[in-house]
Amino acid sequence: MKETGGRHHLPPYVVDLAARAWDLKVERFLEAYRAGVRVAAGSDNGSPAAAHPDIVTELEIFVRIGLTPYQALKAATIDAARLLNLDGEIGTIEPGKRADLVILRDDPLADISALRRVDAVLQDGRLDAAAAGVPPGFAADAVHAGALAPSPP
Repeated sequence: MKETGGRHHLPPYVVDLAARAWDLKVERFLEAYRAGVRVAAGSDNGSPAAAHPDIVTELEIFVRIGLTPYQALKAATIDAARLLNLDGEIGTIEPGKRADLVILRDDPLADISALRRVDAVLQDGRLDAAAAGVPPGFAADAVHAGALAPSPP
């Protein structure tokens, strides 16, 4: 909201409050993360500046504030699955687990925004090659569902 609140016609006092609180939130988040607090990407709160299905923006913010793309991807996949106690079902690509896959044009470990450039989606066992034009949130949903299991760089 700090960066986009004005574009979403939010009251100036809301944008100002978000801007003043942002640096402290980032500082505390990074302190907790570095201390070993487990983090999962995703939220149910939504806002005009970050719609519910747009997890890609959250991952971009994670990288912008200091996480590596690998750490951000883990927060959306295996770490999220572990925190939800679902790591036996989702979060990594391996036999016996459910997973939707996104086929990306570029390497998200080099540029996390590559998650916005989807060439195809494999969902429920079906390849949707026409998915290249899907909105970023759809691709993010596939990532959030545990489809992408990043390998350490």
